[in-house]
Amino acid sequence: VRNYPVKMRFMWHITNKNCDIDNLVGKNIIDGLVKANILKNDNLGCIEEITYNAIVDDEKYVEIIIEEKENYEN
Repeated sequence: VRNYPVKMRFMWHITNKNCDIDNLVGKNIIDGLVKANILKNDNLGCIEEITYNAIVDDEKYVEIIIEEKENYEN
C-alpha cells in the first residue's frame, strides 16, 4: 500500500447463518498485515474505514480488500 489512508473491507464467508457477526473481527489480521509490512500502521492516519460483510458459503474463509485513497469511489 502506498497511498494512505485506506479503506478495508472484510468479506467473511461462513457456512452457517447462526454465526455471530460480532465474532468476525479483523484485529488479528490487521495486526498481521502491519507486522508483514503490508500496512504501515493500524491507526486512523492509515486506516480510515473498515467494513464487514458476512456471506453464507460452502467454506469458511475471509476475503480482504484494501482500497487506496486514490481509488476511492466518489
